[in-house]
Amino acid sequence: MAEIIFFQKPGCTTNARQKRALEQAGHSVDARDLLVEIWTGERLRDFFGALPVAAWFNPAAPKIKSGAIDPASLDEESALALLVAEPLLIRRPLIETGNQKCAGFDNGLVAALLAGAETRADVGCARGNQAPCPNPRIEPLSARVPFRHINVAEAEKLIDGNSDVVILDVRDPISYRRGHLNGAHNVTILDLFGFIDRIPKDAPVLIYCYHGYASQEYAQLFSDFRYTRVHSLDGGYKAWVDRPEAATQSKTRRRANG
Repeated sequence: MAEIIFFQKPGCTTNARQKRALEQAGHSVDARDLLVEIWTGERLRDFFGALPVAAWFNPAAPKIKSGAIDPASLDEESALALLVAEPLLIRRPLIETGNQKCAGFDNGLVAALLAGAETRADVGCARGNQAPCPNPRIEPLSARVPFRHINVAEAEKLIDGNSDVVILDVRDPISYRRGHLNGAHNVTILDLFGFIDRIPKDAPVLIYCYHGYASQEYAQLFSDFRYTRVHSLDGGYKAWVDRPEAATQSKTRRRANG
């Protein structure tokens, strides 16, 4: 198993859950404080790989949500200088294992690290239906609107019972093309705010990722914009395809094709 350096924000319950998931997969995790680490532009750049500049930023950071900073308008040099000066803006967690690095928890490296690990129904925020990661220095918990964690059975009922449900797949485009929930829109950090502008505030929104981690960050962002019916799918797409009904449908298709 891998030895992982995990840069997190102190007090972030979501980061704590992500760290625990890596440990449960058998890895050794060295957790470090993202905000006090000494960063340089060159060192940070290695974590972002081929991600576009806008995806280097934490979309839930107050200055991003308020529009005070527009990541899409920045070039690499300006973005790195800003991230070094204000680490709270950095997309988290930052993960390093061997010679591989990544930013965020919704990417191929993390999926590979978690491959074969048991997907648990309780991987959501330990604060229950409250906001997963308030920053006490910036935003009081009472100012945030909670989103809801749901399992696959509840997600099926949500989809079947609401013709206007908006389903957002926040995985990478290749994973989306390989398979996704019917009617799901593939959303990246670059077009997220376009969806926020178009979806009615009272519309039911279901968000899923690989294993149910990154979807929480997106769900909290929608909730922070005062969407009132936001749901994050516990276990992510893996839980959806592993549900008994999916296995039955797969067997039926094989018999029909045989």
